[in-house]
Amino acid sequence: MARPSAYIESSRHSIFYFCIRIPKPLRSSFPRPDIRRSLETKCRREAVIRRASMLEQVQSLFSSVEEGRKADLSRLS
Repeated sequence: MARPSAYIESSRHSIFYFCIRIPKPLRSSFPRPDIRRSLETKCRREAVIRRASMLEQVQSLFSSVEEGRKADLSRLS
């Protein structure tokens, strides 16, 4: 299990963001080498909870790209 602060960054406005590097073999399928999405909260505890959901979605996205499907970042919420 990832440590509580893994994949979480704070903006200068104290909003928490989910951030993850795309694995090198999959980068050609994405427009950027990383994914950064707002967790829409200033509360660290809530950010950790939302991070778990976002991590599941990203791992599912990576799996679908490995299977040959197109990377659809709009599915991430």
